[in-house]
Amino acid sequence: MEITIPTGFTTGSLYKENISLGGIISAYNEMGADAIELSFAKPEDIFSAGIICGLGEKVRRYSFVSVHAPWKKIRYGENSDSENVLSNLREICFTIPIKAITLHPDVVDDFDILEKSGLPFALENMDKRKNFGRFPSDFERLVKDYNFKFVIDLQHVFEADESMNVVGEFVGLYRNKLSHFHISGESQYYIHELVHKARNKNEIISALRNSPKVPRILESILREGFRKSGKEEIDFVRRI
Repeated sequence: MEITIPTGFTTGSLYKENISLGGIISAYNEMGADAIELSFAKPEDIFSAGIICGLGEKVRRYSFVSVHAPWKKIRYGENSDSENVLSNLREICFTIPIKAITLHPDVVDDFDILEKSGLPFALENMDKRKNFGRFPSDFERLVKDYNFKFVIDLQHVFEADESMNVVGEFVGLYRNKLSHFHISGESQYYIHELVHKARNKNEIISALRNSPKVPRILESILREGFRKSGKEEIDFVRRI
């Protein structure tokens, strides 16, 4: 029997469009997505948790729901912004069945606080701009010392290692702690391009085809005519 892998976009894929969060959630559902990531770039984006929770009925249509915690204008540690973000994340998780909360490890000062929160954090490998978090060696201590889940971003891997051999190293390190993939490609003009239009699509396809069948969150930026291109991308990735 063929395994159906939950697949769908992050809400951040439509950050350039003037569409409400509720409108984005509905649009992805119409495209046929069965996974979604609720993305919040800055602390103030998530401080309206009550509004987010009010969209619970729409979100529950998806079999896999993750949240991307803020990565701009914040350091996670002993500070009020961290406390407020964690409080809002708890409210969201209490109302909506969140499977993972994606977090950038380079903005964390105190991993103990995050683990003690009891929230389902999943640490993501970083892009070429970051000094920490690009390679498996950066995560060895975190895998050993904490009970976090992990996210593999395939475009970030490509930026660090175009052979994509690092994907297998990440998978071997994480084992049953791998939560999901972030998937996109690159083109001449864009990072986070649709995979089916990307110049590195063969590398992304090969890595995905040879990796565990965990949920797939698409991070490609959607532009004009996004309903058509978004559905095409979902259908394309599902065939891998």
